Amino acid sequence: MKNFKTFFLIGLTLCVLPVLCSCDTHNPKNSFKFSGKTSTISETAEAVYIYSLTPSSDVKKQKNFIGCYDKSGNKYWEHKMEFSGDVYPLKDGRFFFANQDGQIAAYDPNGQKLWEKKLDITTDSNSYYLLNSHEELMVNLHSSPNNITEYLIININGDTKTSSPINATSTYTYNYPKGGYITEGYVDYNWSISKIRADFTLEWVYHANENEDNIQICDISKDGQILFSGTKGNDLFLKQLNEEGAVLNSADFQASNVQAKYFQDHIIAAADTIMLLNENLSIIKQGGDVKFPRIKVCGDSAFIYSIGSYSSSSSVVYDGYCIEFDANLRLLSEKTFKQTDRFIGVSDNGVAYYKK
Repeated sequence: MKNFKTFFLIGLTLCVLPVLCSCDTHNPKNSFKFSGKTSTISETAEAVYIYSLTPSSDVKKQKNFIGCYDKSGNKYWEHKMEFSGDVYPLKDGRFFFANQDGQIAAYDPNGQKLWEKKLDITTDSNSYYLLNSHEELMVNLHSSPNNITEYLIININGDTKTSSPINATSTYTYNYPKGGYITEGYVDYNWSISKIRADFTLEWVYHANENEDNIQICDISKDGQILFSGTKGNDLFLKQLNEEGAVLNSADFQASNVQAKYFQDHIIAAADTIMLLNENLSIIKQGGDVKFPRIKVCGDSAFIYSIGSYSSSSSVVYDGYCIEFDANLRLLSEKTFKQTDRFIGVSDNGVAYYKK
């Protein structure tokens, strides 16, 4: 990875800014001890949940774990789980654990199982779960490429209800800041984005152009604008929709992938390079090469990072990295990680997390 100061600091008067959250800090207070080899992180305001697993070619021999920690890395508990999945934590410490096969369970704050169910999800479903604003877990029973969406909604007590069928396709569903939901999906490889009201009725559908595929919602602004990416032949694009589903802006990029987030008055994007975009998706600043980036916005800082890929069997082998910028794309901190650093991600408040 190239030194980003070469790209972003030439021609700039760099102010010395206080760094309250930084990629550089590696100490026991942000390191976590867990049993598996690979991990995913979920957070609430009070706790960190780490799902980890020890992979195996024999699924029956794969070992799955969930650990719960405070923000300083102190472990409350860790339990072995009966199946793989994702953690969906509630504010009071209870949480759901679920996977795409329809296995779902709920646990109390101490990690003790409250109940477990097997949901009747169509076998070809690629629906993903959403924890909605009422702290209920939602999943589409049909999913793309089915042209009907029907949500099963389940609360932490295990009570379920089902929405009326909606004439829209969906794979991913997102909470919409002004109420209701936004979905993305496809039928016969015709991609669309839909706005669903809080009462599960359809408000509008945006249909992608014929040559636009692989739509993925990147972010939704507080005022309801929708930022999404997709492929167009060999190129990538970003588009913005307003709250009525009309296209505001569009821009094409030549890159292998693109991620983007709203960042104060701008948009920060990471394709093969890092870009600061204005509201018209025009490039204000650009530079620096990155591989398989993720973006997390934390107040006045934006973090672009990757945990790296170190396996000799991987198609691409590269070091992990974490780069922090302010809203003018001035470099605040930067760190490259070796495999021995055991970097696992960036917290919701902008702290680099590590495995002990």
